[in-house]
Amino acid sequence: MTSSGPRILLADSLAELDAVLRHDILDYVFDGSDHDYPSRLSQNDRAVFSSIDTLTRTDFYLQLESIERADDETLVRWGRFLSAARVEPLYIPGTMPSSVWALLMDALSAFSRNGRRRSADIPFTSITIERIAALMRLEQVNENDLPRKLIAELIGSADSYARYRATGLRAIPGMAEFLVTNADALEDLLPDFTYGALFELVRIAATHPPLAEMHVELIAALAIHGDKTLRVPSLAVLRGVTPARQLAVLETLLETGSAAHRERVIYALENVPDIPAAMGVLERALARGKKGTVEIDRAIQRLAIYELYGAPEHIEVPAMVPLAENVLDDAAVESIRTAVTDYRARQSRLVESAKKEREDFLKKYPGNATGNLVESYEQHVVEADATLKALPQIVDYLSHGGEAPDRTLLYPLNHVSHRLVGFAPINWVRQSGTSYWGRGASDSHREIDARSIAHALIQSGSTVNSANIHVFGSALTDYFSGPSLLPSQLVGFMAENPHLFDVVLGLEFGEIEGHWSGNDLRADVLPILEASPRLAARYLPLVTDLAIGTAKSNRAAAQRVLQKHGLAERIAEESLRVGNTEIRTAAVVWVGSLGGDWAVDALAQQLEQETVPTVRATIIAALERLGRNIGVYLQPSALASEAAKGLAKGLPKEMEWFPFADLPTAAYADGTEVPSDVLRWWIVLGFTLKDPAGAGLLPLYLRTLSAESASELGRFVLTTWIARDATKDDAVSMEKAFAAASRYSGIVKALALDDPEITRETLLFFDIVDADLPPEFSLANSRELDYFERERLREYGKVPTATAHRGILSLCSLVPGAELAEIVRQYMRRKHLKRAQIDALLVVLSLSGDPEPTQLLVATARRYRTAGIQKRAGELVDAIAEARGWSTDELADRMIPTAGLDSSRSFVLDYGPRSFVARFDTSLKLSLETAEGEPIKALPAPRKADDAAAAAKTQWTANKKELTAVVATQRRRLYDAMCLRREWTGAEWRERLLEHPIMGVLVAALVWHVDGITVRPDLDGTLRTVDGLPVELTPDARVSIAHPTTLDASAIEAWRASEASYGLGFDQFGATPIAITGTESRRDNLEGTESESFRLRSRAKVREWSRGETGDDVTFFEYVKRFDTVGLEGVLSFSGSSLPETNIPIELGALTVRRITPRGSGGAAQFSELPPALLAELVADYEFFGTE
Repeated sequence: MTSSGPRILLADSLAELDAVLRHDILDYVFDGSDHDYPSRLSQNDRAVFSSIDTLTRTDFYLQLESIERADDETLVRWGRFLSAARVEPLYIPGTMPSSVWALLMDALSAFSRNGRRRSADIPFTSITIERIAALMRLEQVNENDLPRKLIAELIGSADSYARYRATGLRAIPGMAEFLVTNADALEDLLPDFTYGALFELVRIAATHPPLAEMHVELIAALAIHGDKTLRVPSLAVLRGVTPARQLAVLETLLETGSAAHRERVIYALENVPDIPAAMGVLERALARGKKGTVEIDRAIQRLAIYELYGAPEHIEVPAMVPLAENVLDDAAVESIRTAVTDYRARQSRLVESAKKEREDFLKKYPGNATGNLVESYEQHVVEADATLKALPQIVDYLSHGGEAPDRTLLYPLNHVSHRLVGFAPINWVRQSGTSYWGRGASDSHREIDARSIAHALIQSGSTVNSANIHVFGSALTDYFSGPSLLPSQLVGFMAENPHLFDVVLGLEFGEIEGHWSGNDLRADVLPILEASPRLAARYLPLVTDLAIGTAKSNRAAAQRVLQKHGLAERIAEESLRVGNTEIRTAAVVWVGSLGGDWAVDALAQQLEQETVPTVRATIIAALERLGRNIGVYLQPSALASEAAKGLAKGLPKEMEWFPFADLPTAAYADGTEVPSDVLRWWIVLGFTLKDPAGAGLLPLYLRTLSAESASELGRFVLTTWIARDATKDDAVSMEKAFAAASRYSGIVKALALDDPEITRETLLFFDIVDADLPPEFSLANSRELDYFERERLREYGKVPTATAHRGILSLCSLVPGAELAEIVRQYMRRKHLKRAQIDALLVVLSLSGDPEPTQLLVATARRYRTAGIQKRAGELVDAIAEARGWSTDELADRMIPTAGLDSSRSFVLDYGPRSFVARFDTSLKLSLETAEGEPIKALPAPRKADDAAAAAKTQWTANKKELTAVVATQRRRLYDAMCLRREWTGAEWRERLLEHPIMGVLVAALVWHVDGITVRPDLDGTLRTVDGLPVELTPDARVSIAHPTTLDASAIEAWRASEASYGLGFDQFGATPIAITGTESRRDNLEGTESESFRLRSRAKVREWSRGETGDDVTFFEYVKRFDTVGLEGVLSFSGSSLPETNIPIELGALTVRRITPRGSGGAAQFSELPPALLAELVADYEFFGTE
């Protein structure tokens, strides 16, 4: 900043004007000799002045403090000149003189357009609220009107957007004190304040406690406001007011308002840090016996739970242990030098490549902009040279700390960190802060205390505040990834820096920058509270509210926090009394999940007094899961009674579309007829629950029916739901779709459960329903538009949907497995944009105990076009496996379909008078032969007498399709098992794989380890060594797939010489064991290799790599290969391609392995942590991508 006086600075800013005009302006502003000068400005003078960029006046405004307050008339004259000199009219609010307003707007423009600052950091210093008032007095504004005018303009005019930071004119100093001094004026204006103005007042009160104390009634009223954007920050400010004043105001507010108002007051009372006094307020209200006694009593019980827990205000944590020092040895230094040198060479190659690409582009499109890739790569070369030159200084800093070198000297190390050896955590922190943990720290370093990291940053030159902010940022989800640090690492850091995390939780006023506004960062903080040894008192009301509130997003995480700290049982049981049906239902589920005798007793007691049918249904289901005999509730008489109660108020208006009159008749398992009202009630109950799992009860209801009735009802409901999902509310299209559903149900009902005609009817049903779709829906599903998600989603509101009715799908789980799987498969293929509906259908698959639905779930969990659906399928597979006491791999093994094949690996296709045999062999396809064994290429055309030919052909098509799917899925599962070194016992392997009609052929293509002996199975199941000797398989043998990382070279050579005559699409012995150096987590020897997008795509497909996610719905820069069972994915970066793809030049990037976390992609994994076979296979793929 210059120290020149304001006249010189203003003169400098007017340098573009001619000398006469500039001199006249300066004389008028600083001398005031010519009072009428502004009125005589010519149009040309105004135009020339207005053309000057306001940012030229930034330094002038920064030096205003050098203008004495006694000379405020100088500023008034400058404002008058600005007002007169504008070419375009300036809006002048009625509260401000034009000169003052023009001055403020010009200063604001100069600051906000200065590229050195953000608008939120405008340095108003000398332009204080008192100085503005003085300027207004000089413009003859009435003294009595000044406070109202200033408050009305600077606060009352705030827009509706909630801004946590002072921006623009709101950043003018002295406003808080001015509001305290002029309390009467503020009180007069409050009734006219908008939400934005009220929020601005709360923001100021957060910075000035006396203002909050003065207006505690207003702050309290806003703290219980219906608008969350006002309520949460106001409650945070209210917490800073003395407890006695909080309680006095809240006690008054408790006496008035609606039930929702009362609940918000109660929550505010629970947040007062004086539990006995808060309980006193509530007990007095309870004694008065007015409205809300149940809610008040519940609040008293919660406070009693908190008091009994004895939570401290701040938790005690062990002392921080500094990171151990580590002096980099010669090997470490050499690894830096070598890696940076290679990086420089690579960047130099990229410079030349970018130059050529730019030249080619300009030849094709002369005169167009080409970006700055060349300059960027050249800068990288310059940085690498500087790093190599300063290597002694860098090594000294990384080894000993002290004064940090220029950060640009460390930039190249970020790109080569995977190649550095001999580094300890202290060196990594000095090099790049917490980035080491984001990239993927070694397992031994994953639990390092975040306080130790912050301490190392401070010792290395960071300020305490910047070090803490850096570590804090690594605790949260940002624009690009999830938290870098684990919750367990952050416990001590949060205990010592609670204010940072309290802002996230809404307990302190403020906001967190650098994160998507849509992210609920509380999801990052709750696991830290779960990991803490104790729960601080101030967190109890918030966590409880999240655990039992209406919002679902953080409910499970908050419940885990309470369970960890021994509070779950009492709070869950207490929440069974809540009046809100949705919350009470959630409480039932929570109590049921906690389990134990107390849970059974609490639910049984609640059931006796519960009157809401949906809640009763949830309780009954929970009791069944807890082992309680619920047979009495499943008796026909009990079901009829529940139906009568549930239907007493009539059908919900939203269900008027359902064709209740066409519901099929049904019988209980004992053959007695089910009253139609019972079936109607089940449909209504499913709709009301809005849960495709039916709260666990509707599937139980379904099992009271005969198998045929359950299938028929489920089929009718499923096809009706699909028909509704494809039609809008017009009667004609709905009638057509329902007719198709009715036709399908009627035909399939008459067929045997394994009749192949079912598949053909399924396809026909979808064809009929889809034929009546509106044009925009068909367009949205067209392949050429698949990638433009944003545009399609804009149209989504026009597309028919039955999402709101998904709860009725809980009645569909007993549709025969093959049929159910085919219907869902067709839906997923044809309606892949309808993710909410697919999610619901996946739940239905999970409720079926048949192999085909389970395998479809497993296949979807392994690979699907949408990451969210794939993740959801994986969660359901995990849940099924856990419920059965199996691993997910065991579940997948036990549920492998047979595609109709018997133990001889064949099935018969019966035409009636004659038959044919389909056989599965080493071609991994079905072959055909006559009954006499003569091979044929295809099923022959039927003769007149072949009355069963159509069914046989449909069977052939269905089994062939299922076989193709099974082979593809299981081939990849075997590949994964090889990479991850999965083991089976001999008994498991024989039963589930070797003797399976499909898997027996697949496993015979591979070499296996059996208790250290390498064998390959014959097709008859005999295990033989490479020399052909038979090997006995014992039940407890350890069986795994062989790999070059588990065999020596001679064994590999011998097995290659006698390899099977067929393969599974991957080379079992094609990879090479990888030698790992240091903390290597990246291979980049092919980085910069030129290729083409189509070549990379085809090679990625061969090796089963999938396109990475598109950040903008169009462009992607990665291919990934997922291994979900271990939460890892290989990542190949490249220069990028856009969708729909065209063949363009691309450059390969690096190979990394990334962790897959519950919230998406996580940090990189070090190669030393990977199964050796997995690493070898990924590196082999990487090399394959780079070959010519």
